[in-house]
Amino acid sequence: MKKEEYIKLSLYEAEEILKELNLIIVSLHNMGSFYSENIERDYEVETTKFIDENKVTSRLSYIRRVLSEKYYPALTEEERDKYYDEMEELNYWEKPGDRINDFCEVL
Repeated sequence: MKKEEYIKLSLYEAEEILKELNLIIVSLHNMGSFYSENIERDYEVETTKFIDENKVTSRLSYIRRVLSEKYYPALTEEERDKYYDEMEELNYWEKPGDRINDFCEVL
C-alpha cells in the first residue's frame, strides 16, 4: 500500500475509537503509576479486574472491526496476503510451556 493512500473514518467513528482507546490507555497508565510503588500482586489483580469489568477485549474488538471494515476493502489481494502474513508473525500470547522461548530458557 502506498503511503499517500488513505481510508476514511467518519468523525463519529474516529471519536468512538479515540474514547475507547483513551479509557483503556489512561486507566492502565493510572494503575501502573499507582501500583509502581505498591505490591505487584495488587497491580496484577487490579489490572485483571479492570480488563474484565470494563470489557477491554470487546472494546478492542470493536476498534479492530471499525478499522478493518475500512482497511481491508482498500487493499489489493497481494496487499491482503502480505497483511495476513504480518499478522501471523506477531508475538501473540500463548499459554506457558507452548512458546519456543519457554523451552529454550529451561536449557
